[in-house]
Amino acid sequence: MESTGPLDRSSQKRLPRLEHYNIYENVVRILDRKLGRIADVDYRHGEMFCEVCESSECPHTGYAWSIYERYSSERRAV
Repeated sequence: MESTGPLDRSSQKRLPRLEHYNIYENVVRILDRKLGRIADVDYRHGEMFCEVCESSECPHTGYAWSIYERYSSERRAV
């Protein structure tokens, strides 16, 4: 079976489900390959809230915390 590019299902299996797409002020954008869409996760009142899942406890919020913490520590180091 030949690969037809980055959207080929056989190549998607090798990529992680979640990928950091962008961060802006209090929003972390995450590419979710399983859902085939971008999840916006807002930092509100000391917690992360996922607009896709409408929850503060989902895979997107956990991933967003790791991105947010890494981004925050990098900014403090500068």
